[in-house]
Amino acid sequence: MVVKEEPDGQQLETDLNVERASRERVGDPANVAVMRDIASLTGGAAGGTDDLDAVVRKIALLPEPHPMEQRIALWSQWYTACAVLILLAACWSARKVSGLT
Repeated sequence: MVVKEEPDGQQLETDLNVERASRERVGDPANVAVMRDIASLTGGAAGGTDDLDAVVRKIALLPEPHPMEQRIALWSQWYTACAVLILLAACWSARKVSGLT
Protein backbone atom coordinates (compact mmCIF):
# COMPACT_ATOMS: atom_id res chain seq x y z
CA MET A 1 0.00 0.00 0.00
CA VAL A 2 1.43 3.36 -1.00
CA VAL A 3 0.27 6.74 0.32
CA LYS A 4 1.55 9.87 -1.42
CA GLU A 5 1.39 13.53 -0.46
CA GLU A 6 1.08 15.71 -3.55
CA PRO A 7 2.62 19.10 -2.61
CA ASP A 8 5.84 17.78 -1.02
CA GLY A 9 6.12 14.52 -2.94
CA GLN A 10 6.55 12.45 0.21
CA GLN A 11 5.33 8.89 0.17
CA LEU A 12 4.77 6.13 2.68
CA GLU A 13 4.86 2.49 1.61
CA THR A 14 3.81 -0.43 3.79
CA ASP A 15 2.40 -3.93 3.59
CA LEU A 16 -1.17 -4.31 4.83
CA ASN A 17 -2.14 -7.89 5.60
CA VAL A 18 -5.78 -8.65 6.34
CA GLU A 19 -6.55 -12.11 7.68
CA ARG A 20 -9.60 -13.68 9.18
CA ALA A 21 -9.03 -15.36 12.53
CA SER A 22 -9.71 -19.07 12.38
CA ARG A 23 -12.03 -20.25 15.14
CA GLU A 24 -11.52 -23.92 14.46
CA ARG A 25 -8.33 -25.75 13.87
CA VAL A 26 -8.15 -27.06 10.33
CA GLY A 27 -8.12 -30.84 10.11
CA ASP A 28 -9.59 -31.54 13.54
CA PRO A 29 -12.80 -33.58 13.32
CA ALA A 30 -15.82 -32.50 15.33
CA ASN A 31 -16.33 -34.19 18.67
CA VAL A 32 -19.34 -36.36 17.81
CA ALA A 33 -20.15 -37.22 21.43
CA VAL A 34 -20.42 -33.55 22.39
CA MET A 35 -22.58 -32.83 19.33
CA ARG A 36 -24.94 -35.69 20.24
CA ASP A 37 -25.18 -34.45 23.85
CA ILE A 38 -26.07 -30.93 22.68
CA ALA A 39 -28.66 -32.34 20.27
CA SER A 40 -30.28 -34.46 22.97
CA LEU A 41 -30.40 -31.54 25.43
CA THR A 42 -32.00 -29.17 22.93
CA GLY A 43 -34.44 -31.68 21.45
CA GLY A 44 -32.59 -31.92 18.17
CA ALA A 45 -31.02 -34.73 16.21
CA ALA A 46 -27.42 -35.45 15.40
CA GLY A 47 -26.00 -37.61 12.69
CA GLY A 48 -23.36 -37.93 10.06
CA THR A 49 -23.48 -37.61 6.32
CA ASP A 50 -25.03 -41.07 6.08
CA ASP A 51 -28.08 -39.86 8.06
CA LEU A 52 -28.68 -36.79 5.93
CA ASP A 53 -31.90 -38.09 4.33
CA ALA A 54 -33.39 -38.90 7.74
CA VAL A 55 -32.55 -35.46 9.08
CA VAL A 56 -34.11 -33.75 6.03
CA ARG A 57 -37.28 -35.85 6.48
CA LYS A 58 -37.48 -34.87 10.16
CA ILE A 59 -37.14 -31.20 9.26
CA ALA A 60 -39.86 -31.49 6.62
CA LEU A 61 -42.26 -33.04 9.17
CA LEU A 62 -41.87 -30.20 11.67
CA PRO A 63 -44.98 -28.04 12.16
CA GLU A 64 -44.97 -24.38 11.19
CA PRO A 65 -43.88 -22.23 14.15
CA HIS A 66 -46.44 -19.99 15.80
CA PRO A 67 -45.85 -16.29 15.24
CA MET A 68 -44.04 -14.61 18.09
CA GLU A 69 -46.03 -11.39 17.80
CA GLN A 70 -49.31 -10.35 16.31
CA ARG A 71 -49.48 -6.95 14.69
CA ILE A 72 -52.70 -5.02 14.34
CA ALA A 73 -52.75 -2.13 11.88
CA LEU A 74 -54.64 0.43 13.98
CA TRP A 75 -54.85 3.03 11.23
CA SER A 76 -56.85 0.67 9.05
CA GLN A 77 -59.48 -0.05 11.71
CA TRP A 78 -62.82 1.76 11.81
CA TYR A 79 -62.75 2.30 15.57
CA THR A 80 -59.49 4.26 15.33
CA ALA A 81 -61.12 6.75 12.97
CA CYS A 82 -64.14 6.99 15.32
CA ALA A 83 -61.89 7.60 18.32
CA VAL A 84 -59.99 10.36 16.50
CA LEU A 85 -63.26 11.95 15.37
CA ILE A 86 -64.72 11.83 18.90
CA LEU A 87 -61.57 13.36 20.39
CA LEU A 88 -61.52 16.16 17.82
CA ALA A 89 -65.23 16.87 18.46
CA ALA A 90 -64.64 16.92 22.22
CA CYS A 91 -61.71 19.32 21.82
CA TRP A 92 -63.72 21.61 19.53
CA SER A 93 -66.72 21.54 21.88
CA ALA A 94 -64.56 22.28 24.92
CA ARG A 95 -63.00 25.30 23.18
CA LYS A 96 -66.40 26.63 22.13
CA VAL A 97 -67.86 26.23 25.61
CA SER A 98 -64.88 27.93 27.25
CA GLY A 99 -64.92 30.77 24.70
CA LEU A 100 -61.43 30.30 23.29
CA THR A 101 -62.65 30.52 19.67
